[in-house]
Amino acid sequence: MLTAVILLIGLLMLGVGAFPAVKYLLNLPYRKVEVRNLNTEIFKQEEQQVYRNADCYTLVVNYEYTFNKEEHSSTRVALSQNLKFYNETKLRKLVDSLSDSKFCYVSARNPSFSFLKLRYTEGERSSTLSLLVVGVIMIVMAGYALVIK
Repeated sequence: MLTAVILLIGLLMLGVGAFPAVKYLLNLPYRKVEVRNLNTEIFKQEEQQVYRNADCYTLVVNYEYTFNKEEHSSTRVALSQNLKFYNETKLRKLVDSLSDSKFCYVSARNPSFSFLKLRYTEGERSSTLSLLVVGVIMIVMAGYALVIK
């Protein structure tokens, strides 16, 4: 019974963690399209952590592009939209690299789905990637428990 619960939770976590990758695959193929009016804005806030307060930075990105003679706008940078940082230097590096972005990747099936960088995530604290890894670990553990029974 416990093995089944662990397997179910693992599958759920894997599903949530894999959602950005599945969405990417469902929207294939992608075309490289020129970006216009790329704007970045940084918001700083204090976030309470276990033993201390920490500065937390959130990046908001907006850009426009034309696909099949239709105008579109987007805020997506990577497949998993986590743009939360605790290290301002890493955030500034990302902002600098984005300012050099001249193209985005646009889904030919769904032109409103686009992103600037072909990466899973850009933020420092991506719970999506953690869910993916933990889900795989839990499924392996449940599988191992079923095999040794």
